[in-house]
Amino acid sequence: MRYVKLAILALCVAAGVLFFMQNDAQFTALLNIKLDLYAVKFVGMGIPLYAIVVAAFLLGVLLGLLYFIAEKIGSARQLRACNKKMRSLEQELNSLRNLPLNDTPYSNGFEADSAATLTEEENK
Repeated sequence: MRYVKLAILALCVAAGVLFFMQNDAQFTALLNIKLDLYAVKFVGMGIPLYAIVVAAFLLGVLLGLLYFIAEKIGSARQLRACNKKMRSLEQELNSLRNLPLNDTPYSNGFEADSAATLTEEENK
């Protein structure tokens, strides 16, 4: 499986390099970025298109990385809380296991219901 992933990665890199090589003229063209707000006017110097594409890609990678780090921290916090609750429940279970058994019978509620039904039928 490792070799399949490596082959797919190599194909993607080769396709990207081929795409950039065939579109060299378009990617090296300079773009003038203009920001015209009412109070602020900004005209940027010429930036090559490939720099904008690479910057957008890196920004996406960075934002994705920040998102997954936040998710991992949240998952770790939730795991710690669950482990703490599990330890307390295990302690409670162990304390209940160590209690002595009594010989007193416990009613489950069904025996009382059946006895009440029998006495009602006899009264009819």
